[in-house]
Amino acid sequence: MDEQKDKRSPLVTLLILLNVASTILIFSAVFTIQLLSIAYGTGAGALIQSKQDNMNVTPLLAPSIAKLSSIYWSINESYLLFIIALIIEGIAFLLLFKEGARSRSRYILMHVSLSFIFIALYYIIIASLSVANIELYLFIAAVGILLALASDFYLLYIFESMPRKQGRRVMININPSTPFGNALELQEKIFSQLSGNLRIVDKHFNSSSLENLYRLVSPYLKNISAIRIITSKEMLDKSFATNYNDLKAELAKNNVEIELRVMSDDAAREQHERFMFDSRNAYKIPPFNIITRKSEHIVKISISDAKKRYNELYNSSIKIENYYSISGSKSS
Repeated sequence: MDEQKDKRSPLVTLLILLNVASTILIFSAVFTIQLLSIAYGTGAGALIQSKQDNMNVTPLLAPSIAKLSSIYWSINESYLLFIIALIIEGIAFLLLFKEGARSRSRYILMHVSLSFIFIALYYIIIASLSVANIELYLFIAAVGILLALASDFYLLYIFESMPRKQGRRVMININPSTPFGNALELQEKIFSQLSGNLRIVDKHFNSSSLENLYRLVSPYLKNISAIRIITSKEMLDKSFATNYNDLKAELAKNNVEIELRVMSDDAAREQHERFMFDSRNAYKIPPFNIITRKSEHIVKISISDAKKRYNELYNSSIKIENYYSISGSKSS
């Protein structure tokens, strides 16, 4: 829990900064409307007054009158600027409550796109102004824009670096009456994609499980360097040791190491979920002894969660060779 909080803390800070930056953009849009309105009112008033008095406009007000038409259109553009700023803030606010790296990335890309539109439109509008002493407001707007873009791009980096939230159903057509065809389906869609160190947690792993495992991985042994299994003593039948040693010798010929460990009784009572994973993918699976007959629990899960749970079980388990020696001592 503490680790999760540590990861979320900088993310929340960035999202708050993004909201602050977006609020600054709203302020900048409102101030732009105010400046344009003053400039237009001043120019229009000077023009009306000069016509009434039949006098030339003073040099100070001449620029406002000369740009009266462009200022009018800039006011209309500034309303659009304000709407864009509101949408930008709305997206930033939604990101505070949005879950999932992928969906958040999409919102960030929308925020970035609208921010660039804001920048372009803001520059066009400001270029039409000829008002003195607005450097401070331009500086504040620049800070808001830079802060928004910096937050956007750093958030994109964080979300793209995050493991994708997994839990997707693996579409495998399993028919309980066709286990051989089911095995081919499992091979094609899951086991052909596995590589490196394959780790399995299945407390019901028995001799039938060893057979199914070999059938499923044998065509792809060149992709696998090691298989590590954690099970419980619950399903260890009398022939298991012989079958395991035979499989171990067979895999050794293909330069694949296999290790099987027995979890503690306490861990076995708490462990109900079965899963397997390599360096890229993790799956929640049915028991290996019936994996070719049952598919409703084959789903992708978080690989980081799978690794964490596996390491906890691994550290509290013992090698099967040691388990049999301990069992033998007890029986004698």
